[in-house]
Amino acid sequence: MRVVVILDDEEGRRSTSYSYEKLLGIKALSDRDNENLDAGQETTLDRTRRLLYVCCSRSLKDLAVILFATDTQAATQAVLATGIFQQDEVKSEAFIDIALDN
Repeated sequence: MRVVVILDDEEGRRSTSYSYEKLLGIKALSDRDNENLDAGQETTLDRTRRLLYVCCSRSLKDLAVILFATDTQAATQAVLATGIFQQDEVKSEAFIDIALDN
């Protein structure tokens, strides 16, 4: 099975239960997030990590993860810093523009 996962905090803004930008370190944690971390309670990071795991672990053949972010440069660096993906696996907006032109 092939899976495409779309990560878009802007479209999910009605719910503060999940934040891919926080999970990837693109966006700072809120005071509430830090309070929950300090108290050992479930956090936005915990919920988001589990959701991302479930989405990505369903792929049996191919997996594409698309991250919509305001600052694509920061997002690219944050994704690479996680070590989840290799440099050649992370494609930016510029790569997509070139691919569409061909």
